[in-house]
Amino acid sequence: MKSTNITIKKGVILSLGVLLCISAIYLMIIRLKFIEYSSGDLYQDYFAAKHLLNHESIYSDITHQNYHPPLAAFLFAPLALLPYWYACLTWSIITIFLYFTSGWLVLKELDFRLPYYYLLVIIGYSLCWYPFQANIALGQWSILIGTCLVIGWICLRHQKKFLAGVLLGLSCLIKLFPGLIIIYLILTKRWKALVTMISVVLIGFLVMGIIIGPSEIIYYLTMIVPRDVNAFIAFPGNYSILGIFEIFFWDGAWVKPVFISPIPVNLIAIVLDIGLLIILIRLMLHLPINTDNDDIKYALTIITMFFISPLSWQHMLTILILPISIILMKMPSQVMKHKYGYSLALFGIVLLSIPDIEVGRFLIRLYDPNRIPWLSGLLFLAYDFGLLILCILLLRLRRTEYGDFTDNSIRQGVLYP
Repeated sequence: MKSTNITIKKGVILSLGVLLCISAIYLMIIRLKFIEYSSGDLYQDYFAAKHLLNHESIYSDITHQNYHPPLAAFLFAPLALLPYWYACLTWSIITIFLYFTSGWLVLKELDFRLPYYYLLVIIGYSLCWYPFQANIALGQWSILIGTCLVIGWICLRHQKKFLAGVLLGLSCLIKLFPGLIIIYLILTKRWKALVTMISVVLIGFLVMGIIIGPSEIIYYLTMIVPRDVNAFIAFPGNYSILGIFEIFFWDGAWVKPVFISPIPVNLIAIVLDIGLLIILIRLMLHLPINTDNDDIKYALTIITMFFISPLSWQHMLTILILPISIILMKMPSQVMKHKYGYSLALFGIVLLSIPDIEVGRFLIRLYDPNRIPWLSGLLFLAYDFGLLILCILLLRLRRTEYGDFTDNSIRQGVLYP
């Protein structure tokens, strides 16, 4: 009887995995069609790269406005030699490869083994996960950044600090928000990685200045970055601290505010950002030095990036592959003081899976011609609550200075039914 129940359970899990994989393939076909006919992020990079190849300014095209850093156009230049559809397809294949490579590297590094039927469910769900689908639909760079952060983390664990610094510096050149890793490197005294990371960023900007022109770099930093922030700061999909205050306490275009703050919301957000950084630094200083606590510090730094950055979007959540893996795989619920650790973690993942763009479009149509009431707008805080849950669970995984778990529970490395 017991053997039969186990067989049935395996069959149900396997069927769920197959269903998720089929759904993922269907969704990716839809996303690829969206890329082909949209004027989203990949569209910008494609035409910016075209202008670069033609020795023109990558920010001069009014028809195809470019909001991205110069490195995006430089990296995309080889694909810009292809017709747009083939460039989309190629970039999507590269993105999917990097996504699975990151996941495989994390599993391998954490020495975590899964039965094939569980693995199939994880693969299917990972492909259906909305942040991943959003990354594919927009042709974004977040998965590449996440891959750099994952490999950089692995290099730090194996004392390959130079290579770690190179990869972390590259992630900062693609987008600015991973720069918060500098705090982690300082507080964990990875000086070689820190110097290498800063050097890569400086050399990268110098090389970009030579290839693209210093005026393009200056224009991006002084014009494009402020334009991005001003244009999208109050958009409901922005779940950063500044975005929250702009959405709910400023007279924005999409959500009716709770009330209009008499104090500039930018000032409030800056104060809270500084406070969050102080909390992060204090946590890092109080966590004893060992490999597991270093992993927790790294994961907490990644999560803090989303709150600190002026603009945080759903596709950026693909970078959470490492923090989520640490919670679910390396330190299972048995070592948590909260006996429902796994359930809480899964609830956090569900919150991080909500299709905010589709929800936003539905609410806009529902309340048209009026703005979305702030009570309904609270749905846009789902990502923030999901991130907070991950932070709480990570802090419950702290180890003592002797390397034992805080509740002296038994560590488990393999998940079986």
